Amino acid sequence: MKNYSTFKKYLKRKFKRAVLSIISPDNPYSKRLDGAIVVGENKNNLILGENVTFGGNVYLHSDATIEIGEGTMIAYNCTIHTSTHDYTEHPMWTKRIDRPVKIGKHVWIGTGAIILGGVVIEDYAVIAAGTVITKNVPKGAIICGNPAKIIKYRSPETYDKPPFINQPQEVTIIKKGYLSTNYS
Repeated sequence: MKNYSTFKKYLKRKFKRAVLSIISPDNPYSKRLDGAIVVGENKNNLILGENVTFGGNVYLHSDATIEIGEGTMIAYNCTIHTSTHDYTEHPMWTKRIDRPVKIGKHVWIGTGAIILGGVVIEDYAVIAAGTVITKNVPKGAIICGNPAKIIKYRSPETYDKPPFINQPQEVTIIKKGYLSTNYS
């Protein structure tokens, strides 16, 4: 019963930290960015390149380093989590495993994607909405699903040139109608 009591206290402490980090930007367990919240034992584990954008409600759990390259776009409701537990232990919460996450430059991470610890996403990759990333992603790969699968690669001609704009505000918006394709 002692182990259950210890576990209950542990969960209560973790929950309190998470709630306080959302409520108070001065909490030592959190750091606010525009559109994202960083939680973890060391909130300085976050390394951001220039012009990284967060769509909102992005959760960065940085018990290990999270490095995000320049020009990367992370959409709404994404999670990047550097910690897990050892399932060979009982109870599992007695051993936490922290692994870094590295995301290259000009990566697009779609809404609701989940990226787990130890993963390297190379430059120019596209992670589709709702994808769960548990393995490394090669340069220029377009990947989707759960389990995640590479569906194709971006053409190097599209990214092996300097960007024609420097600021995210200089974007062209093209409005289109509904798709004409159906699932069969």
